[in-house]
Amino acid sequence: MFNSLKYAKILESSGITRKQAEAHIQVLSRVMGEDVATKHDFAHLNNKMDSLQAVLRSDMRALESTMNGLDSRIDGLDSKIDGLDSKIDGVEGKIDGVEGKMDSRFQQVNDKFDSKFEFLDKKMDVGFKQVDEKLEKLHYKLQYDLLIKMGALMTFLFGAALGVAGLLFT
Repeated sequence: MFNSLKYAKILESSGITRKQAEAHIQVLSRVMGEDVATKHDFAHLNNKMDSLQAVLRSDMRALESTMNGLDSRIDGLDSKIDGLDSKIDGVEGKIDGVEGKMDSRFQQVNDKFDSKFEFLDKKMDVGFKQVDEKLEKLHYKLQYDLLIKMGALMTFLFGAALGVAGLLFT
């Protein structure tokens, strides 16, 4: 507890007037009276904490019981999930079988298309080769005809040039 008389004597011995020391004591008493916890306050707080601790322990036991119930329900769900996993594995096996059959069938169709395309490719190569040969023959014929016509034209022009020269020199 606060000893105001002792505090006042300390203040007066250090040169503070009696009136100032009394003012200090009043302010300090008010502050300490409002904000300083007493033994009674601590005892009351301790009782409250004990009460809250008891409630908390009770709540934790209830929560533990609830958790145990949830654990058993989760175990049941785990069993059901295991059953579903087995069923899914069976379905996946069937899907794998169907997928294998489809892959085999697609490969057969793919092989058939490949052989048809290969046949058509060879047939087109033969057809293009024949067209190339015909175009080459036509090219040579056109060159030959062009040479003949150019020769005839040259002969004509040479004859015409001789005729003009003969007229000029006669």
